[in-house]
Amino acid sequence: MISNVGINVGEMYLDKGYLSRANAQLIADIGAVPYIAIKSNVKSKSNGYPAWNRMVNMYRENPDDYAKHYNRRSVIEGVFSAMKRRMQSSIRSRIFHNQVLEAICRAAVWNAISLAYHMV
Repeated sequence: MISNVGINVGEMYLDKGYLSRANAQLIADIGAVPYIAIKSNVKSKSNGYPAWNRMVNMYRENPDDYAKHYNRRSVIEGVFSAMKRRMQSSIRSRIFHNQVLEAICRAAVWNAISLAYHMV
């Protein structure tokens, strides 16, 4: 769905709750690289999901590099937390299209506030 609107995702970082072969493949199918936290008992058998093999092999071949990518998730979570504290934490619109517009407007306002803060 994301690739249909012309957004280039690049990389996607998810915690262990989203660790599945289907999720890794879905992320790869939209053109992004999955970085999902790997559990200690994970098996590398793909069961028909090639993105799973690539992700697990990336982790096993170079765990430090994988961790550098995955740890960007904490920065993203920090930004979301700050946005929720500074702005209202819930979307008020009821219609989906308006919810999307409200979220985009909030992100634009957040970016403007951040830019002004860092220019001072």
